[in-house]
Amino acid sequence: HLIAPVSALWPLPSQISEGENHDLLIIPPTSASSTPFFRVASERLGQVQTLQDAFARYTELTFPHPASNAGKGRGDDSGSAIVGRRLGQSHIAGGVSGGGTINGMVIKVQDASEEAPQLDTDESYSLTIDTQHGNNGFITAPTIYGALRGLETFSQLVHFDFDTATYQLTVGVPLSIHDAPRFPHRGLMVDTARHFLPVTTLKHALDSMSYAKLNVLHWHISDTQSFPMQFISRPDLWSGAHSPRERYLQAEVRDVVEHARKRGIR
Repeated sequence: HLIAPVSALWPLPSQISEGENHDLLIIPPTSASSTPFFRVASERLGQVQTLQDAFARYTELTFPHPASNAGKGRGDDSGSAIVGRRLGQSHIAGGVSGGGTINGMVIKVQDASEEAPQLDTDESYSLTIDTQHGNNGFITAPTIYGALRGLETFSQLVHFDFDTATYQLTVGVPLSIHDAPRFPHRGLMVDTARHFLPVTTLKHALDSMSYAKLNVLHWHISDTQSFPMQFISRPDLWSGAHSPRERYLQAEVRDVVEHARKRGIR
């Protein structure tokens, strides 16, 4: 690796413990897979749209390349065959410690509320991967927003080996991470009063914030230089925008706020 594996995590988790098995393979899903890679531990959580949207988002982020073992090892022994070809059959048949596959991450959440995050929202989570207990890793969190932070950490732990066309972890297993933010307010300010930014750019900024686990967007939307936001009850206010094209509809503002919420940003 070009950088130390643990330092590839940003921000660094509060506690991390890794084992000596660095040969674990990740079995990514395919479009034909009946079982998604990220899945919930209970039927109740299956109704939480914020989590389902995050699963789709992080599947694309974590597995951007087609893999030689995609969809394999799910209900058959082909995953073990791939490990054997890569590491040598002695790792499996001879009992040498190492190897193994993970074909899913199971998410457990205590409070499934999708209400917007607040200053005191618990964003802690635990992430464990241990092949001695099956082919699934686990993310456990008190809230859905803690689960989002765990998904981000997992995505940073996975890398693609172009030589073997397989996904691997940058750290050893058994892996145990316990994490919680040091500061409840971790924010970024965007000043569109003085420098107008399109909605798509604001969403890109929110996406980037979620990668660094930032949780507050201070949107400085108006000032003496411009007032670009629509108020239906005060239709003349946005005549103070930089130009008729540099304005935000109320529906667009709501869309940005919801885009932020789905990423644990208030």
